[in-house]
Amino acid sequence: MSALARGIWYVAARRPVPPTVVRVGVDDSPPVYTFGPDGKVSGLAVDIPNEAARRKNIRLEWHPNQDIPLDQMLSSGRVQM
Repeated sequence: MSALARGIWYVAARRPVPPTVVRVGVDDSPPVYTFGPDGKVSGLAVDIPNEAARRKNIRLEWHPNQDIPLDQMLSSGRVQM
């Protein structure tokens, strides 16, 4: 019984934990944030937080504001940051 419990614990401990997802709202503010033709957000203020989040197993989803002020995106729950 003890061996079975240790085996289950070992398998569970090695199972990867899915990343936490955090939605981030951004304005088009070159060179800090830029929107590409495909809608992807890039820039220095994206690369550094992405790397920090990756190290903590967090995935950031970048949401460009589309004619909606960022404070409204935040208060409506469309973004978390």
